[in-house]
Amino acid sequence: MTTSHEPQPSQTPQIPQTPQPSQTPATTRPVPGQPPLDQAARDRIRTAHDSTLFVEAGAGTGKTAALVARVVELVATGRLADVTGLAAITFSENAAAELRNRIRAGLETVATEHLRSAEFGSARALNLGVELRG
Repeated sequence: MTTSHEPQPSQTPQIPQTPQPSQTPATTRPVPGQPPLDQAARDRIRTAHDSTLFVEAGAGTGKTAALVARVVELVATGRLADVTGLAAITFSENAAAELRNRIRAGLETVATEHLRSAEFGSARALNLGVELRG
């Protein structure tokens, strides 16, 4: 998976292509249990919030998962308060529906984790000396 900044009018971007699995030499394939070889690019997609990125990679390489992680992180950190200003371009309505569903599921997971954390904190505070009588 490769990323690049939006090209400036005076420069032509040089974006290396990610080889398809059938083109990838055995020595460069990820080892099971290890992070992908392009983990730095995946992390950049998720965390480079001040950049507009163009992501190009073959089918099944994790583009949608990387984009979902980026959107969820933007919302969860408060950097994107109004999702109506967000644009994600796909090649088909099916892909757009899949992206929407995955983003929704990711946001629901983060919200649930946040609520559980808040509930744990409240329960812990109660255990520090506040008694509930019922």
